[in-house]
Amino acid sequence: MDTRSKSKLGHLLIAKSMAEALLITAVSVGFYFASTNPYLRGVLDYADNQTVAGWAVDEGQPAAHVEVQLYIDGIFVGDQAAGEFRPDLREAKRADDDWHGFVFKLPPIPPAFGQGRPTALSSVAKDEQHGDARLTTDAGERQLVAWEIASIVSSMLIAEWIAASVAGGSRLFVAIPIALAFAFMIVSHRLRKETWRDLGFRFDNLVQSGLLLLPPMVLVAVVCFALGRWFGGQTNFQRWHAGTPIVGQLALGFGWGLAQQYVLQAFINRRAQSVLGKGWLSVLLVAAVFSALHLPNAWLVVVTFTGGVIWAAVYQRTPNLFALAVSHSVMTWVVVSTLPPSALHHLRIGFKYFG
Repeated sequence: MDTRSKSKLGHLLIAKSMAEALLITAVSVGFYFASTNPYLRGVLDYADNQTVAGWAVDEGQPAAHVEVQLYIDGIFVGDQAAGEFRPDLREAKRADDDWHGFVFKLPPIPPAFGQGRPTALSSVAKDEQHGDARLTTDAGERQLVAWEIASIVSSMLIAEWIAASVAGGSRLFVAIPIALAFAFMIVSHRLRKETWRDLGFRFDNLVQSGLLLLPPMVLVAVVCFALGRWFGGQTNFQRWHAGTPIVGQLALGFGWGLAQQYVLQAFINRRAQSVLGKGWLSVLLVAAVFSALHLPNAWLVVVTFTGGVIWAAVYQRTPNLFALAVSHSVMTWVVVSTLPPSALHHLRIGFKYFG
């Protein structure tokens, strides 16, 4: 890669990082205003190892009594509604009545609490409604490549954990970091003069790649069937996309698998080889990245790490994304059909895992 192309790629990485930083900022600001009450006011008037006292008012609802939570050294101690007599608040026009103070009588403070002084006092409104020549090994190149890998992984994590947390029913926020990642990968391929054939969009080695994938696929399928029986589950080949014929399920899985394998192999695997070379180190890195993107779903982490090792190793020997996409689709279908749905948690990952 020439110096000019490296410079363009570096500038593109900076621009992508800035765009994602702006997205995170927008999400954070939106989340702050959606989850906090800007009208809360309060003062901690007194605190010792026996008593903590003060007042709290919601200026948006002056007649309401704010719930106050007390923490000492980061440990929750108690909560109460601010309803103690404080006539000075009404006189200062902070509230509509005299009852917005709070007084905590503290239990004996154990030594682990240090000096026993409150270190955090929070108030919340009480509201129940609310492998080719292009795989270089130059030292400077390796640093740039490592940044590329980190950039793509960060985009996926932003989509799974940050954007998904505020997306609600809309997929727009989730699509933004993913679109940025794909746009960057395409430009990176062009700057590095990587061809479709280099990436694995080819047919000449399709059979060879499929033959390499077949034995581990059969082994994994046998293990999945055995585990399903062990846990008392029932095999259901319609479970993945209920109501869709098996051929349709596999076709959908092929498209989704091709997209994932493109990111995982044609980009991350190729870049990992530039940093670590071909072999088990780069294979394990690819598998670790793939499994980490499926956190916090423990079963999927194990399954995807296993699949990641197999697919990355086969790709390094015979780079063919179509064979990998078929394998990805078939193995996902087998896993979903055999293992208990409760264990797989409906394939949810990232923030959606808790939904």
